[in-house]
Amino acid sequence: MSTIKTNQLAHTANGAATYTLPQTDGSAGQVLKTDGSGNLSWVTLPSQSDCVKLAAATGTSAVGQLLFQNLDVTNYRTFKIILSAYPTVDGDQLRLRVLDGSTYKTGAGTYNWAQSGLSETASGADSYAVIGNSAGNNNYEGWRTEITYVPHVSGDPAYQNNFGFAETNRYTTGNAHRGETYHFKFHQSDVTDGIELYASSGNIAAYSYTLYGLRR
Repeated sequence: MSTIKTNQLAHTANGAATYTLPQTDGSAGQVLKTDGSGNLSWVTLPSQSDCVKLAAATGTSAVGQLLFQNLDVTNYRTFKIILSAYPTVDGDQLRLRVLDGSTYKTGAGTYNWAQSGLSETASGADSYAVIGNSAGNNNYEGWRTEITYVPHVSGDPAYQNNFGFAETNRYTTGNAHRGETYHFKFHQSDVTDGIELYASSGNIAAYSYTLYGLRR
């Protein structure tokens, strides 16, 4: 026989275990979880959405870089960053590099990137990828961008190496609007799990971002 107890009241059912219920009701959607010793408690099941908000931050003081390190590449295949920012130095670019843990991937010519848009077309093979061109340093200028990053993880074939793209609105030193698409690839098949965003010559004056993960 099993006994289910709540507030000194007992209910008997088939079996041999005794369960103690929590003293109060849970919230809508919660379920009961056992601790393995017959004590039950209310818990909220983790989200099973394929797109999960992982982090968000806003900063109004200048920073040298925005770092997204040690991302959970086991559970997430792709990462997206929605970013608004502007530089301290008028006319700076927004650049990207990938990381493995705390190690920056900075080899000369290891990044391929291309830009196309209303203002110009450019490409390069550098130690970084450009994802936002020359932007003004007033708070109504700068970059507004959505960045997609797909890391290369252990076990991936070589053709699945690190790549991504950015859809960027930027406002120039004269507050003229430009809309551009950037594609980038770290052409070595190194394992990576993070990215760095930084201004080309100065700092990032202020920023607001949200980081999302897309499940495997």
